[in-house]
Amino acid sequence: MANILIVEDDKAQRENLKTMIQEMGQALCVLEAQNAHEAFEISTANRIDLFYLDVHLPDVSGLELARKIREVPYYNFTWIIFITSHIKYMLEAFKEIHCYDYILKPIEKDAMQNITMKLLTNNKPDIEEKTERKHIFIEISGVMVKIFADEIVFVEVYRKTCVLHTIKGKYEVKNLSLKKILSTTPKGSLVQSHKSYAINIGLIQEINKKLSCWEIIFKNYEEKALIGDKYKDNVMNICKQYIIRR
Repeated sequence: MANILIVEDDKAQRENLKTMIQEMGQALCVLEAQNAHEAFEISTANRIDLFYLDVHLPDVSGLELARKIREVPYYNFTWIIFITSHIKYMLEAFKEIHCYDYILKPIEKDAMQNITMKLLTNNKPDIEEKTERKHIFIEISGVMVKIFADEIVFVEVYRKTCVLHTIKGKYEVKNLSLKKILSTTPKGSLVQSHKSYAINIGLIQEINKKLSCWEIIFKNYEEKALIGDKYKDNVMNICKQYIIRR
């Protein structure tokens, strides 16, 4: 049985997250704490497999609690997921604390359950696995934001503004060209489909022919991207290769 510790001072949100986890129907023991002091006591008395930490706690911040947890040898590489309303804190979390990911409030049940399942099927990470997940850093309003390449749905550029559509939301960056973003992202993670678009092949649901272009519909994402005639053959060939590999 896996032990999950939720550290959240808001009782309603704590109960909501607990319910989401229990609905997964797995052999999971969900423990709760409303502050950092309680959380550390629980993590000392029990072997925790996955931490969900709210960034804002009443006694000390979730970041400080995570640092203290990391000082315990058993928890050097245990999964930590931060719960936050602001992505600006997450660069520090990734660089210093080596958290795996973060979830933005309000919490989406599907996203939370998917990541819980994914992490608990790989119960104890090792250093190599944690360094293999490809990512980029984007500066937004003076804050460096870490974005995982496999979470980018597509990129759209218009009027000198680059919009990164990700499974967690949209990020707008001024004066960033499509050529620059393609050179910045890990090789193969994005494919240019149009003079203004680059797409994640792995997240495509279907491709439809319209009057003047081809339209891409993605899995679990409402907005659509386009394929221009110049790029159509290359995109179609890569899609076929992707299907064969799968």
